[in-house]
Amino acid sequence: MQDNELQRFDISRRGFLKGSAAFGALGLAGTGSSIWFKQATAISAPTVNEKKVRSVCSPNCWQTCSHLVTVRDGKVVKTEMGPFPKEDEEYNRVCLRGLTHVQRIYHPDRITQPLKRVGERGSGKWEPISWDEALNTIAQKFKDTQAQHGKESVALYGGSGNYGILNGGFGGILRFAGLLEGSVYGGSIDEAMLHGFSTVVGGPAFGATSNEPVDWKNCKVLILWGSSMAESQVQSTKFINDARENGCKLIVVDPRFSTMASKADLWLPVKPGSDPVLALSMLQVIISEKLYDLDFVLKSTVAPFLVREDDKKFLKSADGKYMVWDSVSRTAKAFDTPGVKPALEASQEIDGVNCNTSFVLLKKLTDEYTPEKAAEICDLPAEDIRKAAKMFATIKPGGIRGSMGIDRYYNGDIIGQGIATLLAMTGNFGKSGNIQNLFFGPFELTNPGWLFPAGTFYTNKRLINIYDDVDQGKTKVLYAMCSNFMNQLTDRNRWIQEVLPKLDMVVVADLFYTPSVKYADIVLPVAHWYETEEIVMGGEMPFFLYRHKAIEPQGEAKPDWEIWKGLAERLGFGQYFQGSPEEQSRAFIDDPAFKKAGVTMEKLKRDGMARAFPRPFIPYQDGFKTESGRVEFYSEKALTYGQELPYHKWPIEAGPDSPEAKKYPLVFNTQHNRFRIHSTYCNVPWLLELSPEPTVHVNPKDAKERGIKDGDVVELFNDRGHVVVKSVFSEAIRPGMVNLDQGWWDEYYIKGHHQELTHAKIKPETTNFSFSDVRIDFKKAEEV
Repeated sequence: MQDNELQRFDISRRGFLKGSAAFGALGLAGTGSSIWFKQATAISAPTVNEKKVRSVCSPNCWQTCSHLVTVRDGKVVKTEMGPFPKEDEEYNRVCLRGLTHVQRIYHPDRITQPLKRVGERGSGKWEPISWDEALNTIAQKFKDTQAQHGKESVALYGGSGNYGILNGGFGGILRFAGLLEGSVYGGSIDEAMLHGFSTVVGGPAFGATSNEPVDWKNCKVLILWGSSMAESQVQSTKFINDARENGCKLIVVDPRFSTMASKADLWLPVKPGSDPVLALSMLQVIISEKLYDLDFVLKSTVAPFLVREDDKKFLKSADGKYMVWDSVSRTAKAFDTPGVKPALEASQEIDGVNCNTSFVLLKKLTDEYTPEKAAEICDLPAEDIRKAAKMFATIKPGGIRGSMGIDRYYNGDIIGQGIATLLAMTGNFGKSGNIQNLFFGPFELTNPGWLFPAGTFYTNKRLINIYDDVDQGKTKVLYAMCSNFMNQLTDRNRWIQEVLPKLDMVVVADLFYTPSVKYADIVLPVAHWYETEEIVMGGEMPFFLYRHKAIEPQGEAKPDWEIWKGLAERLGFGQYFQGSPEEQSRAFIDDPAFKKAGVTMEKLKRDGMARAFPRPFIPYQDGFKTESGRVEFYSEKALTYGQELPYHKWPIEAGPDSPEAKKYPLVFNTQHNRFRIHSTYCNVPWLLELSPEPTVHVNPKDAKERGIKDGDVVELFNDRGHVVVKSVFSEAIRPGMVNLDQGWWDEYYIKGHHQELTHAKIKPETTNFSFSDVRIDFKKAEEV
């Protein structure tokens, strides 16, 4: 990045680095216990009844650190990194958040007994009840509601707050829901960009996986696109740093001057929501200057396939084969005809129908987005766009880590298509050193026989539809676990005023009195990770992990699996929840897919992990999961909604052409924070010492226009709601946008909540929450 680029935000590199250095050591990948931890907890007690137990930290940071937990006289006194076997020691990792579990386990606000609401919802008035009363009440409500309103009217929601098979949101809850034949809400978060990406490469959204992280060190040019991984995925940042030490060039696309932007060779502070234009313009440079990988484009993409002008579908032979224009015979032939030499660019009339190759259509589209044109839309220097395109096309191998900063707009899927198309045109798929988004490997392996033992199933529902489902009476009872939904889902006032009053019962299982617990009718105290035993799916690593039980649950808390068992017994299907956690874990991996992968209980219990993928894992070496088996940058699948190619369309609210833009001039972004994983860890005392309160980061230019001084308490507002917080001047934020760290519980705000500002508008094709497609204004708060 050039100094003159920074001057546009009135910030100096030295000033930024000075500010960020205090936090730089938070990611401790590859280290043992921290100095900070020792300073805070150093205890030189004699070793009495002491043991070390291997466990797993598994919040939704997509990192899943293996922990060694020191238990002394039945109490946890220390956490440190749980090392991997030597051949996989590059995955050794731990972070400061994970080292605070001793404070989470023994937190004074830990819920240790079942509770029943005795006041109005949200009043926080409770009375303790027995487990029998809690489970009997819930089970009877399930029965009565299903009898009166149908089986789907009882809904379960398991969030991403635990990757454990038995106690998390991806295993035990699904087994229970299938037997109940109720509904399960899921998805709708972080899926738009991946939806667009998988449209091009095939498979489900979370199936569009990257090379495994240890291979990233072979990457020679990387684009971090909308990724604050130095804050949210500190352990994976280690692998990016390894690549940098090997000479990898780094391009960062982010409207904020983030930690990773400070390390970049080129920073592109793109205007929020204009990312697809940047991708199209980079493609324009690559195509017009013939920098594409011709061999890959011809053999592995749909570039030479002919597309009919009349219905925009691929031209196919009578037996259904894709047709190409043979440059030798100058006739249309099936793509796999022996001796055929497909033309990359061809526009021909065939049997009375005008046809063009997919490549021609892409070229026509991108010709509209020269760097000079894109510079006006993206508010970037044209030369920087051209430079980024040439770097990415000419340095091999390359990768693009698209992340959630670009996902959270109404049209977030379009940039996913654009990123996949860039990777295809440069021939990077299936190569060592390639990076695409995140590594999802273990989430692709499961055991349907274990999940659905009776052959009965639940109804899968998209989470963003819950507002309308409740309003229409389709959902009457909600049971939530591994989720702080009242804190993390959008349009909070709609929840409080319209959704919750129409639910007959809300059950929340949690460790603490979160904002979601406040609105529950029945509260169930759940066990901490160290208090449970189970298999855990690895996040951004090619392993399944094993979590041993270190201590007994505090008070009357129970593992989620035990709660499912108690309910199942009362509902008549308790026989499916028998056996110990080890026996159920063993049953889960008793499947040919796990056996083929080499995942055994013996390995899991001995080493704490079992690799489930070849070393190194590199996807797309055997083709793509599309109908054609090729990269479909031109997609018939997306033709039905006019998105057969990536295109430019501003976000519905954050875009400058939206009706809200006239009333609310600022784009509202929320990003992850180093001291929490979403809302997890929000109440940990040690972390609150480092990050004691929410603040909104504003550009001084925007603040001064409103008479705001650095540190003033301000009110952020729009038609949906407000939040009152302290302001912090930051030249790292573009003028025209504000940034607030998400995850803070309502009690930490002076007034309101950041989710009062967001909305739940639905794009039918993606049904994804648009957390950043939001406009606001702010003013100095009154009477604080």
